[in-house]
Amino acid sequence: MTAKDLLGRIAGGLVLGLVLFGSPGTTRADAQDLGKLKFLEGCWKGEPDDGTVVEENWTSTSNNLLLAVTRYLKKNEATNWEFTRIEKTDSLTAFIAQSKGEAPDTFALKTLIDEVVIWENLRKEFPKRIMYRRTSDGNMIVRLEDDSPAGERDFEVKVRRVKCPGN
Repeated sequence: MTAKDLLGRIAGGLVLGLVLFGSPGTTRADAQDLGKLKFLEGCWKGEPDDGTVVEENWTSTSNNLLLAVTRYLKKNEATNWEFTRIEKTDSLTAFIAQSKGEAPDTFALKTLIDEVVIWENLRKEFPKRIMYRRTSDGNMIVRLEDDSPAGERDFEVKVRRVKCPGN
């Protein structure tokens, strides 16, 4: 499976670059205020490799739910899609993504600080972590990673804010 295909399985998640586990100032909590994820809201577009375009559209935050629709295009034809939800319950804040033809994958919130969020599912082969990080230029880094030596399976894409369809 190529890195592009792996990205297609997770999405919503376009992911970040910094792994902050255990660093000072990180927040580890099972149920976070979803308002802290406001930086995800809106529409994003990135091009992880030649000819592939990723479009990800996030709703506004509510107290307990944030939704996204992602599609992957090649030559303006959809090659995959994904529905993602970030859902808060009494005990957990979860990132749940379902791609075309696949069962949903669930990741628990691991870290949320400023405009960086990391979800983790150590039972999955790949990715084990999904990360999003806002950059100083207003763009966002989305990163998928596992525990492979030297990070050879890790995948990262930079996405930029775009005008949402229909606006």
